[in-house]
Amino acid sequence: GRPALTATRFVADPAGGGGRLYRTGDLVRWRADGRLEYVGRADDQVKIRGLRIELGEIEATLTRHPAVRQAAVTVREDRPGVRRIVAYVVPEPGAAAAPDAETLRAFAGTSLPAYMLPAAFVTLAGLPVNASGKTDRRALPAPGDEGGRTAAHVAPRTETERVLCRIWAEVLGVDRVGVHDSFFALGGDSILSIQVVSRARRAGLHMYTRDVFVGQTVAGLAAEADAARAADTPAGEESEAGPLPPVPVAEWFFATHPEAPAHFDMTMSFTLAPGTDPAALRLAVGALLARHGMLRAVYAQEPGTGRWTGRVLAELSPEAVLTVHDLTTAPDQEAAWEALLTDAQSGFRLDSGPLFRVLYGERGASSQPWLSLVAHHLVVDGVSWRILLDDLEAAYAQAASGSGPVAPRERTSSVRQWAELLARHVAEGGFDDQLDHWREANEAASDPLPVDHPGAPNTGAELTGTATTLSAEHTHALLNLAPGHYRTQINDLLLAALARVLADWTGRPRTAVALESHGREDLFDTVDLSGTVGWFTAIHPVVLAAPAATDWPTTVRAVKRHLRTVPDHGVGYGALRHLSAPDSPARALLDGPGPQLSFNYLGRFDLAAGTPGSGLIHAELDIAGRDFALGETRPHLIDVAAVVQHGRLTTTWSYSHAQYDAPTITRLSTAYTRALEEIATSCLPG
Repeated sequence: GRPALTATRFVADPAGGGGRLYRTGDLVRWRADGRLEYVGRADDQVKIRGLRIELGEIEATLTRHPAVRQAAVTVREDRPGVRRIVAYVVPEPGAAAAPDAETLRAFAGTSLPAYMLPAAFVTLAGLPVNASGKTDRRALPAPGDEGGRTAAHVAPRTETERVLCRIWAEVLGVDRVGVHDSFFALGGDSILSIQVVSRARRAGLHMYTRDVFVGQTVAGLAAEADAARAADTPAGEESEAGPLPPVPVAEWFFATHPEAPAHFDMTMSFTLAPGTDPAALRLAVGALLARHGMLRAVYAQEPGTGRWTGRVLAELSPEAVLTVHDLTTAPDQEAAWEALLTDAQSGFRLDSGPLFRVLYGERGASSQPWLSLVAHHLVVDGVSWRILLDDLEAAYAQAASGSGPVAPRERTSSVRQWAELLARHVAEGGFDDQLDHWREANEAASDPLPVDHPGAPNTGAELTGTATTLSAEHTHALLNLAPGHYRTQINDLLLAALARVLADWTGRPRTAVALESHGREDLFDTVDLSGTVGWFTAIHPVVLAAPAATDWPTTVRAVKRHLRTVPDHGVGYGALRHLSAPDSPARALLDGPGPQLSFNYLGRFDLAAGTPGSGLIHAELDIAGRDFALGETRPHLIDVAAVVQHGRLTTTWSYSHAQYDAPTITRLSTAYTRALEEIATSCLPG
């Protein structure tokens, strides 16, 4: 009575004769002695971060332990985007004691690869069964989570674990890390995982960001991070010089910034250490240019088609990038620096470059010098700045020590390598199964936002903003307590608060937003972007739905449940929309203006640059200049950006003062901060 099911179960006999074979779904291995070894069920085969996992094989391995009677293994996603292997074991009745997680993990590690080792173990008196007598996997409980820490602190036992514990503590901003503490429950997120991998690689440990998601603990990650396997790690290309294939975010940029594409920058400014040596700084800048090809990139418009294409120059001298300015005689040094900075920001030429500039300001013997780094957004993103600042500190320290030529750090994969693989993946239909998801999200973006003055201009000239900052106590609770309390990640909590605020403002339960994520997903086994500078941001529509119930647990669950459905953290949307063939269905389906409000969580920037005052960079400098062209029309009505600096979360709402009255945006930003405070307070003790 079910012909479709019959067709999938009874298949043609490949040996011919017109017979049929029954597909059992059992998974076996053909051994060298000619025998078949049962492994498990084929439908128990899953993928995590691009790695194929045989759940049946893990179960079979665990049941070979003399103290284990039964085992069930499943993949759980208790936090959106964080899929992990969880093992459930029933001990033998006669066993003196149930084996602990460390014992079971070590036992399984003797026959399983590190990526197949469970991240958590749960001991049960018996496995739940359904009416058919089979294991009811849906009834298996979630593993316990004591705020991200194990009940007893387990100190690192090997050099690899000691290195990783130190890196985790630095990146997460915590005093100590045990080898079984959960990275994500301690407040880790995908941006911080990139920093972990980047620092681990500099320490000689070769790994990928997907290893952080799979291992989840120092013990799990250390099993994969073996410095002796350097030969297995894809090295950066010997030379990045040459044409740049199109990347989705660059294609989006040129489509939405036609008036003044040369003026769309990112700027970082700092006060430097007393006695900074300009000659050593020049050598350090040269090391940055040698390591990061995108700092040598230029873009030109093709005659006739008007299409922009990029290429990486073979070399670029630091003298073309670094300029030294004497501010000692300036009556107002801040005003003079602001003028120099504004000139640099507005002076880029895409076709000739350079698209990266370093300004160094001498302020006199009694004043610390200033430094501003200005880059066109085409060559950097938020993650890139963390990489550049770390590299600059290391290169300057080497140059200032006079220990020899400044050698650039080991290269990771290039933007060109990633772009070529992404384009090939699109051409081969790798994202085609996501089309329905993105079409529905795009359709939801057709509902307009309320506007105080419809039809008013929305260019850089009208751009203004308002910012609110959480207290240090609320920020700590939101970053370090709430993820464990709500079993989710910080980005989901920020979006849950936004969903409630937008629903109250628009009077609609659903609002589409353009969500920005870092875009450095582990789609390809041969690509490592943990130390790569470039613009990888994935911009994709997400529908935020606020449920009728207004309590935060219900709202958070609803938002994170929807975010779980977003494939590949949004990378496929831009790839399909901008890299598909011009006549492909994807281009037509995904065409349209998109959401009118954007959201971007930039992560914890105060942790990324190390400890201020301990090296070249001493403090941030609050002189901004202007990173954008006044005449360019903005792609969104409202842009919301959140970042953690100095231990406090600041959210900025940018908008056109011609379209919105200031009290309107102030009410929204205040309501949003209040919502975050409520979420944070719900996690505080007492």
